[in-house]
Amino acid sequence: MEADVIAKATELAETIRTTKHGHAFEKAVDGFVRVLATVPDFPPAAFSDHAVRSLQDLSEQVIAHIEERVNTKQDSASMQQDIVEAVYEIRRVLEDIDRGRRHNRSM
Repeated sequence: MEADVIAKATELAETIRTTKHGHAFEKAVDGFVRVLATVPDFPPAAFSDHAVRSLQDLSEQVIAHIEERVNTKQDSASMQQDIVEAVYEIRRVLEDIDRGRRHNRSM
């Protein structure tokens, strides 16, 4: 499970990094958010500290690519809004993961 999530997130992050087409970029961003959003559904012990750090690093890379893309203004305003909303969703999920892991450690 951990390996599957990391592999899929890595694949989507690579697509985000390399794609030039707006629809493919938006689809990869949406996929990345969906994969990341599955992590809080698992018990905190299901993901090692290393795996969580990997997901955090991938998330920061994805956010940087989204910000770069928005700054180019090559996409429609609607698409720009959608991918900026994805940044907020990624950050929210990362906070959920962190909160769940901290809660688990305090027990």
